[in-house]
Amino acid sequence: MRKGRVLGTVALAALCAALTHAQEGVPRGSFQWGSLNDRPPPAEFPPGSGAQLLDGTLELRPAADAPDGLNGRFQLVFTLRVPDGTTSPTAVEGRHTASGDSLLFAPDGAEAAPPVRFRYRWLRDRSLALTDTNGQVWAYTRQD
Repeated sequence: MRKGRVLGTVALAALCAALTHAQEGVPRGSFQWGSLNDRPPPAEFPPGSGAQLLDGTLELRPAADAPDGLNGRFQLVFTLRVPDGTTSPTAVEGRHTASGDSLLFAPDGAEAAPPVRFRYRWLRDRSLALTDTNGQVWAYTRQD
């Protein structure tokens, strides 16, 4: 096989992979947290705190009047172990909006505060990566 044909085949395969990921569109559904900065649970968060995230889920539901998923509700639940060894769930619910390559999260009761921004991208294994404003990457696996 000639070099040009091989490169063309590779380029076509890369384009198909990119289109497949692009078709994922705006994230919605149920996700299981899998890693923070490529480190699986437990993961220390915030850094230097001694607290550890043990498990987590993210639910992104479209609003009834926005079936495209651009706007909706979210629920984020983590199981946290604090330095004294106590383990407890922590949950946040609110509204989410998609804007370009970002998801904006506005927790209920914090309407006066600016929304929290995460850039999103689909990974090759079809998992979701959310990058916060501090550059930390939160990886989630689709559950539905």
